[in-house]
Amino acid sequence: MKKTNPFIESNIFKSVENVNLDTVIAYKKNGERHHFLEEY
Repeated sequence: MKKTNPFIESNIFKSVENVNLDTVIAYKKNGERHHFLEEY
């Protein structure tokens, strides 16, 4: 991948900077697992 896009590593790390937890299926916070259906 680096041959076609030399910035692949920085793009991957930048992609996780602006994550909206309301749009993620599941995540862990303070060791506790949360699921998007908890709000519905």
